[in-house]
Amino acid sequence: MRSIMFLGKTNNKWAIKLAENFPKQTENKTAIITGEKNQILFSILLKIFGYKTIWLAQSPEFPKLIKFFSKFADKIVCPNQFVETKWLKIGITDKRLALVYPACEFEENQKITRYGSEACCDGDAKNQEGINSTIRACAEAKQILGNIKLTISGESSDKTSIEWLAQNLGIKNEVNVVFSQTNAWIKSCDIYIYFGQDGLEIPFSLAQAMAFGKPIIATSCPNVKEFIINDENGILLENTNQEEASLAIITIARNKELYQKFSQNNLNFAKNKFSEELLQKNINELLG
Repeated sequence: MRSIMFLGKTNNKWAIKLAENFPKQTENKTAIITGEKNQILFSILLKIFGYKTIWLAQSPEFPKLIKFFSKFADKIVCPNQFVETKWLKIGITDKRLALVYPACEFEENQKITRYGSEACCDGDAKNQEGINSTIRACAEAKQILGNIKLTISGESSDKTSIEWLAQNLGIKNEVNVVFSQTNAWIKSCDIYIYFGQDGLEIPFSLAQAMAFGKPIIATSCPNVKEFIINDENGILLENTNQEEASLAIITIARNKELYQKFSQNNLNFAKNKFSEELLQKNINELLG
C-alpha cells in the first residue's frame, strides 16, 4: 500500500469535508489536490512522476488557466452540483467530472419525535445579509409564537453586530452566537434557516441539518434547489423579508404533521445522498 499525497488547502467546506473522507493509503501512486493554485502548480510534475492526480474542485477563480491545466488531472471531483455546474460552464466535459457528496453524521436509530421553534443558521462570514434577515424573521415570529430561540454558529462574521441587531429588535436573550467545531448546535435546534444569494456557496451545515432531520427554510435559488423542494422537505421563499420569513417559521413550528413530514423527507434524502456507504463506494471507484 502507498500513502496518498494530499496537497493544498481550500476554504470550501464541502471540499474540506470530502478530503477528510478519503483514506490515507491506496494501492497506486495517488495525489489529491485542493486549491486552484496548487492544482496549476503541481499537476504536471505529478503526472511526470506517474501519480494518479485527483482534483477536489471548488468554484473556479481562474477559468482559463484552470481549464488548460485540467488536462493533467485524471478526475475532477465536485462536492455538489453547484460546483459541478461552474466547471461545466468553463468547458470541462462531464466525463472529466465526478459528483461525489461528502458524508454526513447521522444519529443512531434516529426517530422524528420533536418539533418546535428553536431555529439555527450558519454564521458564514460571506452571508451577513442573510444572517440579519434571519434575526429579523425570528423577532417577528416571536410576537406570534411567544417563545423562540436562534443559534448562530460557524465562522460568524461579526458577533458584535449580531448582538447589537438582536438587542435592537428585543430578542437579545433569544439569540445565541456560538463557535463550535462539532454538529451539536444543529442537533439541538428544530428548524434550520438559510437565507443566501444566488451564486453564493451554500454552507455544508445545510446538508448536515438534513441528515439530522431538520426542516429547512431557505431562499429559493438554484444552489438550494439541488437539495430542497418546496413543501416537500422545507419551505423556499422568493422574498426573504421578515414578514414572509417569519410566517414560514410560524407555519413549521405550529404544524406537527408538516414538521414531521419535512423532517422525515430530509432524513431520507440525506441517507440516499450523504451516507458513508455511498461515499466509500464512490471513492473506491475514483481510486481504483
